[in-house]
Amino acid sequence: MATGCQGGYYAVTFWVPQFLTKERHLSIVGSTGYLSTLIIGSFIGYLTGAWLAGA
Repeated sequence: MATGCQGGYYAVTFWVPQFLTKERHLSIVGSTGYLSTLIIGSFIGYLTGAWLAGA
């Protein structure tokens, strides 16, 4: 299960941004929405995981 999570993390953080810039021809500014969603979602996930670990 951990290997699957690591693979998913790799796909989301490395492959998708490269796909957006190379295949969809988005600039760094054009992919800002994707990156901000990823960062905000990660932060919420960290907080939720910490809360669940303390429960």
